[in-house]
Amino acid sequence: MSCRGEFGSHRAHDDYGGTSSEYERLSKQVGNNIQQISNNVNVMQKMVKKLGTTEDAMQVQDRLQKTEKTTKSLASETSSMIKQLSLLEADDPNEQRQRKVQISRLRDNFMSALNDFQNVQREAAERERACVSRARAASHSDNLVNFGQSESSGISYDHRNQSTNIQIQQEDEVSVELIEERERAIRQLESDIMDVNEIFRDLGTMIHEQGEMIGKESISFPEPAILGKEREVQG
Repeated sequence: MSCRGEFGSHRAHDDYGGTSSEYERLSKQVGNNIQQISNNVNVMQKMVKKLGTTEDAMQVQDRLQKTEKTTKSLASETSSMIKQLSLLEADDPNEQRQRKVQISRLRDNFMSALNDFQNVQREAAERERACVSRARAASHSDNLVNFGQSESSGISYDHRNQSTNIQIQQEDEVSVELIEERERAIRQLESDIMDVNEIFRDLGTMIHEQGEMIGKESISFPEPAILGKEREVQG
C-alpha cells in the first residue's frame, strides 16, 4: 500500500475554478468521514465492553464485526482523499497556504481518530482471545466431568444412554463452532489492525515527501516492534 512516488511534481492546478470546487468537496467529505469514524469507535467501545460478559451474544459480535469492517473501509477511503487533497494546488499563494494548514489539521484529526480505532480493534481482539481461552477450558472441564460421572456410575463411557450421548455431542459441536467463530473474528481483527498500520505508514510517507516534520504532540506511528508482537500473538 505504499504511496511513494504519488506526491511528486505532477500536481493539479486550479484551472477555471475546477479543482477549487473539488478541493471543497473533498475537504468536506474528509471532515464528515473523520466524524463518522469517531462515532463508530464510540459504538464499538460500548460493544467491546460486552464481550465475555452476560451481555455477550451473537448479535453483539455480528454488529461489532460489521461496524469494524465499515470503519476500516471508511479509514482507507479517507486516507486516499487526503492524498488527493494534497495534490490539488491553488494558483493563489495565500489560498495555497490556507489549504496546507487545513490539510494538516484534517490529517492530524484523522490520525487521532485512526489511533482510537486501532486501540478499540486491539481491545476487541484481546477480549475475543480471553473468551476463546475460557471456552476451551470450560469444554475440557465438562468432558472430564462427564467421563468421571460415567465411570463412577459403572456405565461405560461408550455405552451410556443414547439420548445423553447425542445431547452431549450436540453441545460439544455448538461449543466448537462458537470457538471457531471467535477465532475467525480474531484473525480478521489482526489482519485489519495490520491494514490500519499500512494507512499510518502511507500518511507518514506523505508527510515525509511533503517535507513536513511531525511535532512532539502528534500521534506517533505504530513501530515495527508492535507489528512483530501482533504477528507473534497471531502465530
